Amino acid sequence: MNEAGVMNDRQRVNDWILAAVRIVLGLLWLQNVGWKLPPDFDALGRFVQRGIDDPTLPPFSWLLQEVVQPNVALFGWAVLGLELALAVGLLFGIATRLFAVLGAVQGLAIGLTVARVPDEWGWSYWLLVAAHLAVFASPAAGRVAGLDATLRSRFSTDSRLGGLYLRWAS
Repeated sequence: MNEAGVMNDRQRVNDWILAAVRIVLGLLWLQNVGWKLPPDFDALGRFVQRGIDDPTLPPFSWLLQEVVQPNVALFGWAVLGLELALAVGLLFGIATRLFAVLGAVQGLAIGLTVARVPDEWGWSYWLLVAAHLAVFASPAAGRVAGLDATLRSRFSTDSRLGGLYLRWAS
């Protein structure tokens, strides 16, 4: 096998590894949706309270106390919707880069909420952000074992929607 063949094999392995990371992140979000139950979102309210009691970043804790906690049901529905969308997008490789960015932002929000809580391992949240950024950095993450590969061929860069999708999918 020549050097180009070895490089292609390595690239394929790298692409499949990033696709696997994407799928595992999707499964993580799917599992994470299970404890945010409407209509009152009690578990989410307790989670927010932990972030207030053991602040990671005081201005963020102020936001939790003054904005999120009084409106926990509203935020609960938003978080439930976002994390369900993250699960679907990442599992199926749809608009992969968009969902990778949103996952990194959500991971950061979770980390800023509870990274300093005594029984939490704060590094897990920063690793979550890093994993999403790795998926964002690789166009192959959605093209391998994902619908982005199929949808890419259906969209034209000539249309506004097609150009927007291609920008966030590839």
